[in-house]
Order: sequence, then C-alpha cells, then structure tokens
Amino acid sequence: MWLKRWRNTHGFGVHSPFGFQFTQRVVNLGRKYAFYAEAQLREDAAQLHGRRDSVLREAVMLLRLQALSPVDAVRISAPASALSPLATQALAAAGIADIADIATPVAGRTMLIATGAETSAAAAAAHLQGVGNILFILDAPRGLDRQLLAHGNLLIISGRRNLLAIRRPQMQSLLYHMHI
Repeated sequence: MWLKRWRNTHGFGVHSPFGFQFTQRVVNLGRKYAFYAEAQLREDAAQLHGRRDSVLREAVMLLRLQALSPVDAVRISAPASALSPLATQALAAAGIADIADIATPVAGRTMLIATGAETSAAAAAAHLQGVGNILFILDAPRGLDRQLLAHGNLLIISGRRNLLAIRRPQMQSLLYHMHI
C-alpha cells in the first residue's frame, strides 16, 4: 500500500496549510528558492567548519525561520558553545540585532534557543505563551514534544535531536516528526 502512494507523498503527511508552508520554506532546505545570505553562509561554513553539514543546516534554518515568521529578538538559554558563530551570523543576516541571554527582558515576539539538558516542558510552555513566539531546542530530551502538545495552539517539528515549536493563534496543536 505505501509503495503505491510513495510517488504522491511529497507533502510529507502535513495537512495544515501553515505547517506545509513551514516545512517547505524552513525545514526542507532545498536550493530551489535560496536567500541571498545563504551563499555567504555556505562559503563561511566551508571555511570555518569543513564538512559539518549540521552546522550549516541549523544556520540556514534560522535564517529562513526569521523570513517566514519574524521575531523582534532572540534570547539564548544555552552555553555559548551551543550556538555556532555561523548561526549567530545567520541571525544577524536575517536582521535580528537584539541577541542576548535569557535574563535580558524583551517586549514583542521572541525566539528562545535552548539546549535540552536545561529545558523542561514547563519552561518551554512558559516561553511559548506569547503568540508567534518560537522555541528552538538543541538536543531536546525525549518526550518533550509530546509534553508540549498539551499546551495547545502549537506547531511542533520534532527531529532526532532538535525540536522547533511555534505558537499560532486559533490552530490546533500539530506534531510532525522530521529531520531537523
């Protein structure tokens, strides 16, 4: 049965229009529609990190995330080594000048970048209370995606290592498992 449908499943099983647009423009990093800043990121990645595709993928995803769902500021609740210089460069290329640690207050939509070791479901849900807030967790603990589903109005993209969640008003909670 699955093999018969395989050639028609380029929607990745995503039924939400926003979710599909999100996976096509942010998570799936095809080169069909690249941003101008991506070329510079690719060059810098080759010089700084060699063949570490995960670092480049993370940086390009942050750049595209800001283009699709803009935020006013980024707060980091992770060790300085968790976010690569390339990811910081991508955020700056996306026009985010306000990048600081979690203790710095901000008004408006924010993106929180955290590591799984220090992120609980309660802390993640507290950050996601604001509409349009984004949560990007590096090395997310197992089961965190299921715990966040209970908080409603979230689009959650969960990968083997990372988790990305965004609050959307008047949208049911959706969880998709993909390689991010």
